[in-house]
Amino acid sequence: MTPILSALLSLGLYLDQRIWAQAARPLRPSLKSDKGPLVPLGTSVTLTCRGPNESEMYILEKVQRLRRRITKKLQPPRTGAKFSIPSVTKNDAGNYSCFYTISSGLSEPSAPLDLVVTVPGVSKAHDHFQSPGDPQAMTSSVSNYTVSNIVCLSLAGLVLIILGVLLAEAWYSRKGP
Repeated sequence: MTPILSALLSLGLYLDQRIWAQAARPLRPSLKSDKGPLVPLGTSVTLTCRGPNESEMYILEKVQRLRRRITKKLQPPRTGAKFSIPSVTKNDAGNYSCFYTISSGLSEPSAPLDLVVTVPGVSKAHDHFQSPGDPQAMTSSVSNYTVSNIVCLSLAGLVLIILGVLLAEAWYSRKGP
């Protein structure tokens, strides 16, 4: 086997291991509100975070001014946790996400849930409060994973193409004139 072929084969195997290691990360949990994203002021709401059976603990976070603050941690039944807010105030409005822990670490965050507190009897232009969180901060980590995955898959595709060219060259050279 030529040195170039063995180097490319080693590179291909290395990239394959990296791609499988990324695929083995814990799955993203789901976060839902029992009343939907619009919650009337003063009512109760329950946020449910769901994950796999092997989940050990669930964490609910609310984004506030570019920093994350842990709201609650629960050790629930394995498949999910319910976080209750007994009387919603304007301070409860904002972007929430949840995580779960398993023996191998922390999951990725759930998709953000934008909780909007509505005030009955107020015009539509002024009927909700929003936390001053930065929506860009929530999506930047997700897009970073996407870019990283695209780069890894493109590089793996390039390695496969090069290996295919080398294989074709070796096959044609054995045929001989």
